[in-house]
Amino acid sequence: MSKIEEGNVHIRQAEKSLKRSVLKWRPDFEVAADEYTSAATCFRIAKSYQQCKDCLMKAANCYKENRSWFHAAKSIEQVILICKEMGNLTEVPKLAHSASSLYQMHGSPESGATVLDKAGKMIEATQPQDALELFKRAANIVMGAEYMSKVARLLVKLQMYDEAADAIRREIGMHLQTEHISSVGRLTVALVLVQLARGDQVAAEKAFKEWGNCCDAPEVNTLEILLQAYDNEDADAARAALNNPFIKHMDVEYAKLARGLRLPQQEYALPPSGVRANAAESYVSPNALKLLEETRDEVEPLLDNSPARVPVNHGTTKYSKLENEIDSPNRQFLGDTLQQQNDMMRQQDEQLDMIGESIGTLKTVSRQINTELDEQAVMLDEFGNELEVTDSKLDATMKKMAKVLHMSNGNYNNYIPTTATSSVSDLASKPSSLSSLSNTITNCFLCSGD
Repeated sequence: MSKIEEGNVHIRQAEKSLKRSVLKWRPDFEVAADEYTSAATCFRIAKSYQQCKDCLMKAANCYKENRSWFHAAKSIEQVILICKEMGNLTEVPKLAHSASSLYQMHGSPESGATVLDKAGKMIEATQPQDALELFKRAANIVMGAEYMSKVARLLVKLQMYDEAADAIRREIGMHLQTEHISSVGRLTVALVLVQLARGDQVAAEKAFKEWGNCCDAPEVNTLEILLQAYDNEDADAARAALNNPFIKHMDVEYAKLARGLRLPQQEYALPPSGVRANAAESYVSPNALKLLEETRDEVEPLLDNSPARVPVNHGTTKYSKLENEIDSPNRQFLGDTLQQQNDMMRQQDEQLDMIGESIGTLKTVSRQINTELDEQAVMLDEFGNELEVTDSKLDATMKKMAKVLHMSNGNYNNYIPTTATSSVSDLASKPSSLSSLSNTITNCFLCSGD
C-alpha cells in the first residue's frame, strides 16, 4: 500500500469519527484530529503537499472544537512549513497570526512570539510590510513582562501591596514561560518583601518555598536569614538582612520598600541578660520618713503590752521537734500507701501471668480438639466410602440373584407360599417345590461364588 492510499484510509477513518448517529450525538473530534494528522504525515512523505496542507488544517479545526489550543497551534505551524515547501508565502502572515493567538490562549506567549519571528524571517524578503506587522506583534508579546514589571513597581510605590503581589506573580509566570530563571529569582525577593510589607509572614515563606530554587546562593541565604529573623522576632538580624547590598541595588521602589519595612518587635517578659532590675533606689520624701518613724514609735508600746504577744526567742530544737512530730505520721502514711499500691500491682502482675498461662493451656487444648475433630472427620469419610462400596456390592449380588431366579428351570411360584396362612406341612406335601427351591438356592450360591 502506497502512502497516498494509507493517507486516504486515515481520512476515511477521520470522516467516520465525525459522523453522528442515534447513539452518537457528538462527533469524536480527538480521534478525527489524530487521523487527519496521520494522513498529513503520509501525504508529506509522498510529497503531496496540497493534501497534506488540507489535512493539517482539518486537524487544527478538530483540535479547536476540542479546545486543544496548543495542538491546534502546532498543526497551523506545520502548515506554515508546508506553505514554504510549496512556495506559497501569501498565506503565511494569516497563519502565523492565527497560531500566535492560539498559543496565547493556551498560555504560552513566548511560543506565539517564536512563531511570529519565524514567519517574519520567512517573508522578510518578499513581503516586508507583512513581516513588519509580525515583528511588531512579537515585540508586544515579549514586552508584556516588561510592562507588568512597571505595573508592579508603581503599585509598590502607591503602597497597594495586595495588587502588587498579584502583579509580581503574573510577571513571574511570564518569565517562567520564557525560562528566564534569573529574573524569577529577583522577583522572588521582591515578592517576599511585598508580603512582609503586607504583614503576612506565612505568605512570604510560601513564596520563598515555591520559587526559592530560582534564586542565586546569596539571595537564598539573605532570604533565609530575613525570614528566620521575623520568625524569631529578632530586629537586629532582620535589619542586617535588609541592608544586604543586593537588596539595596534592586529597583528603586523595592529598595525603598526594604528600607521602610517594619521590623519585628519582641516583648520581653524578663529583663535581658546584663540588665539589673531595680538598679536605682526608689525616691522617698523626708515627710514620709518622718511619718513612718512616728507611727512606729506609737505602735511598739502597744505590741509590748499585748497579752497575745508570742515570744519569738524559742530555741530551734523545740520547733524542729514539733515539725518532726507533725511530718513523721504523714511520711509514714505515704510510705504505707505506696507499699500497698506496690503490693497490689505485684498481685495484679501475678494474676496476669496466671491468666496468660491459662490462655496458653486453653490454646493447646483447642489445638488438640481441632486435631481430633479432623481425624474423626477423616474416619467418617472412610466409613462413608466403605458403606458406598458395600451398598454397591449388595446391589450387584441382588441383581445376580434375580438373574439366577429367572434362569432356573423350576417355577418360583411353586415354592413361594400363596397365602399368609401357609404352613410347613403344606410345603412338605409338595416335594417337587422343595427340590426346586433347593436347586435354586444352590445355583444362587454357585453364581455368587463365581
